[in-house]
Amino acid sequence: GNGMHFNIHYYKTTTPSAGMPVAFSVQVEDKSYYMCCEKECGKMIVRFREGEVPREIPGESNVIFFKKTFTPCSSSAFKFEYSLEEGMFLAFEEEGCLRKLILKKLSSEDEVDETTKIS
Repeated sequence: GNGMHFNIHYYKTTTPSAGMPVAFSVQVEDKSYYMCCEKECGKMIVRFREGEVPREIPGESNVIFFKKTFTPCSSSAFKFEYSLEEGMFLAFEEEGCLRKLILKKLSSEDEVDETTKIS
């Protein structure tokens, strides 16, 4: 099927070592949706909410992910860590013929998990 086209929004950072803070949005027909994470039944899920991505983010926010290189030697692929929970990364999960975005806990910073690779 045709995948959604994500727009990545970059934010200024005061802690560059954590990675570049980004937010994601998608355009569906003439509406804009932003991606955020919410806890549901004790589980973190990826949600899309109607509206624009905030222009500035004062502090912590459930729309912010840190963009990190996927592996130290690969500069063209990235993984995105959820800013409010260390070790939680955006990942794709195959569900039938659909690919959905989930948050996945990686046990260590160096664990290489192909499902979290986004290039």
